[in-house]
Amino acid sequence: MPLRLLPSLLACGLVLAACGSTVEPPDDAEVCAGIQCTAGECFSNAGQPTCRCGAWEAAAGVTCEVGAFETADDLGGSPASATVLTLPMAARTAALQKGQRTELRDRDLFAFTSQAGHAYTFRCGRVTLSDCKLRLLDASGQAAPLALSVVTEDKRVWLGTALLRTADTWYIEVSSDTFEGTYTYQLLDLGADDHGDSREQATTLQASREPLPFPVMHSTPEDRDVFTFRAVAGRGYRFSCEQANTIYQELRLTTASRRVLEVLPQYAVGRAAVGALATETEDWFVELRVSSGVFPVTSSCRLDDLGPDEHADGMEGATPLVPGTPVSVTLQSRADTDVLSFTGEAGHSYTLKSEGAGAVECEAAVTDAAGVPLALGTSNSLSFEPMVRGTYYLFLARGSAWLPPFLLTVVDRGLRGFTPPEQ
Repeated sequence: MPLRLLPSLLACGLVLAACGSTVEPPDDAEVCAGIQCTAGECFSNAGQPTCRCGAWEAAAGVTCEVGAFETADDLGGSPASATVLTLPMAARTAALQKGQRTELRDRDLFAFTSQAGHAYTFRCGRVTLSDCKLRLLDASGQAAPLALSVVTEDKRVWLGTALLRTADTWYIEVSSDTFEGTYTYQLLDLGADDHGDSREQATTLQASREPLPFPVMHSTPEDRDVFTFRAVAGRGYRFSCEQANTIYQELRLTTASRRVLEVLPQYAVGRAAVGALATETEDWFVELRVSSGVFPVTSSCRLDDLGPDEHADGMEGATPLVPGTPVSVTLQSRADTDVLSFTGEAGHSYTLKSEGAGAVECEAAVTDAAGVPLALGTSNSLSFEPMVRGTYYLFLARGSAWLPPFLLTVVDRGLRGFTPPEQ
């Protein structure tokens, strides 16, 4: 062979070697066929199926791995595979599957679109699943506030309630510490927030001497309800709410200039109230928030016009009363003191009796004309025996803003050792 042909033959050999048949690695679609990820997306990693988390899964803090369950997983765990919920809906049944690997955990993800300012409750009911763990996640995967509570009925139901300020896509994640089991799920739209959460959105109220109670729905512990009304100089007002076993975390009464008139000194259970006597005509605001209960919690609230202050706050101008004759008492606020006077006979025994709606009792004290305390007690327990005939002063005050108006009677029990008929 001529030497001049050798380079050409070598080049041709190299081309044939390079252009020979090759084995292409399988693509993602081929490798991932039939593969289900607990979250994220499947891709081919050197021919092996692998699950990769995206930005949403990373923000949500979930693990993305190839699912291997004893029964095919019926619900996905990422936004792309989330079960979309439309309202209204009836309760449905789903299951957290048992993994073939000890460390494998199933999670179910549900998606829904909110209406701005609406509250929603997600109900997870036990069938064979021992407990539900619920999370609310936004469109970027960040966890959002969710009020969690448990209702014991015929069977245990876990509730997750949220007040969503904007219209957006949200996700509810269901998981469990006990790993697997069947459960029921249902999303409920509780409707628009019934009262605004700022002064600009405050609900306007009209005070009345005999007000009708109105409902206030507390969607979550973060839900703040704000009210406003016109206070008239010289009149007292009380805003009150009640609901059994509910903890009232915050109740605040302020003026338009944000001057604080009265606040709860500490949280109150079951009922709460704030009140004050207006020194000028202006707008007042009430801010209300509860911190516990099976959300949503609904309180029964009212705004009372207590009228003008009936009695002086000191001995000067004290209202004279006659033992045995009831007198109306309305304490306008925790700071209000009402002073009454009566003539006490030497050697007589006097007690107090208060009557009114609900439990009526306030702090009470008797002094002489010089202001020296002679007896302490309450409007239902104080007793007093004057040493000499004279004018005595009865001081009434309250430690709670809840106390409603009541009738107070100074009862003359007569001379010591003699018990007159009950008045």
